[in-house]
Amino acid sequence: MLDAPADNVTATEQLSLFDLGSSLIEARAFLVWSSLICAGLALAISALLPTTYSASVSVISSKSASQSESRLRGLAGQFGLSDLLGSGQSAFASPDFIAQVAQSEAIVRRLATIVVGDSLPSSAPTTVLDALAVPWPPGSPADSVERRTRRGVRKIRKMFDVSTIRQTETIEFYVRARDPVLALALANGIVAELNRFIIDANSTVAAGERKFLSSREREQFERLAEVEASLSRFLMSNRQYRDSPELTFEQDRLQRQVALQQQLYLSLAQANEEASAREVRDVPTLIVVNPALFPIFPDSKQLPLFFVLGAMIGSILAAALTMIRAFTESRMRAGDVSLARFMAAARAALLRR
Repeated sequence: MLDAPADNVTATEQLSLFDLGSSLIEARAFLVWSSLICAGLALAISALLPTTYSASVSVISSKSASQSESRLRGLAGQFGLSDLLGSGQSAFASPDFIAQVAQSEAIVRRLATIVVGDSLPSSAPTTVLDALAVPWPPGSPADSVERRTRRGVRKIRKMFDVSTIRQTETIEFYVRARDPVLALALANGIVAELNRFIIDANSTVAAGERKFLSSREREQFERLAEVEASLSRFLMSNRQYRDSPELTFEQDRLQRQVALQQQLYLSLAQANEEASAREVRDVPTLIVVNPALFPIFPDSKQLPLFFVLGAMIGSILAAALTMIRAFTESRMRAGDVSLARFMAAARAALLRR
C-alpha cells in the first residue's frame, strides 16, 4: 500500500518528460522560425555595426651588447664593478616593459597630437583628436584642451591592442579605426613615439651614470697616483732591493697594487666614455619587422558567426518557452490550485492595462 504513491509519482515524472519531448516536436515550426528570426536580427545588427580598418606593426628590440662592451663588462666583473656598468640588456628594451609603456598615459597623449594624413597626397593633414571628431567641452581654454585630450586618450586606448611573443621577443601592435588613414598613422605613430621615449629615457639614465662614473674615475685616479707614488718612493729608497727577499716581496706587492689600480681606472674610464656616448645616442631601439601597410579592405564583420549565434540563441529561447508552456499546461490539468490562482491574477493584471 505504501509503494503505490511512489510508483504513481515515477509514472507522472516519466509522463511529464515524454510530454515535454512531444511538446518540442509539436513546436518544431516555432523553433525553426524563432531561430531564423533571431539569426536575421543578429545579421542586421552585424550589418549596422560601423565599418573598421585594421593596421598592425611588429617590432623587436635591439638590446644585445656589442663585443667590446661585453669584454669591458667581463673585465669590470672581475673587480666587482659590473654594477657600475649596468646589465648588458637595457631595462627599456624589455618587451614586457615596452608593451606596458605603449599603453601608458604619456605615450597615448603623444599619439593624440600626431598629424594624420601628411604621408598620403589624397588626405588633408589633421591631428588624431580632429580625426576622431572629439568635441570641445565648455569651459576655459586650458580646461577645454585638457578635457578634450582626456576624451581622446580614452578613445585611442580602445582602438589599439598590444601583444608580445616571448619565443621571438616580438612586440605586435594592432590598431582598429573607422578611417584607414587614421589606423595607419596610429600604427606608425606608436613605434615612433616609443622609440623617442626609449631614447630619452636611456639618455637620462646614461647622464646619471656618466656623472657617477666621472666622480669614481677622479677618485680612482687619485688612488692610482698614491700607489704609484708609493712605488716610486720605494724604488728611490731601495735601488738594490733584489738582493733582499723582504724588499723584493715589498716591491712585488706595490707593483701588484699599481697594476690593479690601473685596471680599475681603465675600466672606469672606458665605462665613462660609453656612458657619454649613450647620453647622446639617438639610434632607434625598436626595429620594425613587419611594417604597417595601408588597410585597403575593411575588417570582416563576421556575418556567419553572428548568424550561428543568433540561431542558437533563438533555438534556446524557443525551447525554453515551449517547455515552460508544456509544464504550465501539465500542472493546470493536474489541478494545481496555486498555479491556477497565479494565472488568473496575471490575466487580470494584463486586462486592467
